[in-house]
Amino acid sequence: VGRFRTLFASALALAFAASLQASFADEWHTTSSLIGPSKYGENFQRYDYVNPDAPKGGTYNSVVTGTFDSFNPYIVQGSPAAGLVGFGGGLLYDTLMDQATDEGSVSHPLVADAYKYPSD
Repeated sequence: VGRFRTLFASALALAFAASLQASFADEWHTTSSLIGPSKYGENFQRYDYVNPDAPKGGTYNSVVTGTFDSFNPYIVQGSPAAGLVGFGGGLLYDTLMDQATDEGSVSHPLVADAYKYPSD
C-alpha cells in the first residue's frame, strides 16, 4: 500500500508539473482572426464606429407579448423572460468574445482582457 501511494503521488506531481509548464508556455492573445491581423492594436479602447462623445443615460423600453416565470434562460420547465435567450447572450449576459462589425471574422475578448489556447 505504501509503494502504491508513493507511485500515485509521484505520478500526480509529474502530471501537475507538466500541465503547469504547458500553461506558462502559451501566449496571451487579444484578438482572434481567421483571415489576417486585426486593424485594431493590442490594447484598443473602442471600435472606430463607436462615438466616444455619445450621450449617456436614458431609459430602455421594450414591449413584448407573452409572460415569463423566470429570469434564468436555461430552465427546463417554464418560460424565460423575453430577451434572455437568443444568440449573443441576450440582454442580461455578455459573451466571452465580441465580433467587430467592420472586420470579417475578427473577435476581441469582451468579458476578459485576453485569452490563450494551446498550440495544438
